[in-house]
Amino acid sequence: MACSLSQSSNPPPRRRNLLSFFGIFFAEMSRVVGAFVGMLEQKLQVLEAVGATTAYTSVCPLVGASVGQHMRHSLDHCARAAEAVEAVAAGSSRPLLAYDVRRRGGGAETDAAAAADVVVRARDGVVGALSKDPSLLHADVVAQFATSAEQDSFHDVPSTIQRELSFVSHHA
Repeated sequence: MACSLSQSSNPPPRRRNLLSFFGIFFAEMSRVVGAFVGMLEQKLQVLEAVGATTAYTSVCPLVGASVGQHMRHSLDHCARAAEAVEAVAAGSSRPLLAYDVRRRGGGAETDAAAAADVVVRARDGVVGALSKDPSLLHADVVAQFATSAEQDSFHDVPSTIQRELSFVSHHA
């Protein structure tokens, strides 16, 4: 049972699907944003399917992690991208996306409803900011990655919001 996804008797509240509502908007603004929102909507579907069952926190022996641990890892990346979009929208110049900052051990890793809240915040933040100013896609940011397993050395890479939304959509 540790690796299976079963229908929960208590799924998180169903979130409305903004992808279909904004489909035309995204097609004109950016396929990248559509991919980002689509990926987040898929996460909500997984979270609804798993819900508050033990499958969310049980470690699968084949991969050595739980659904929740994988979800938290990818949501860390989604949150970094959404925070950068919101920072640029608020006037920040070249915000840093520190991808190796981890939020292990709680919240989205152990609670499917908390993970769903992270998804909704990321989706609504990106949609809200970019619907007001689509040119933010071309704003400069800095992506930061650890260059050692000990995370004591980092490399900063100049990038854009559009590139980072693409990366996160692909990585997640």
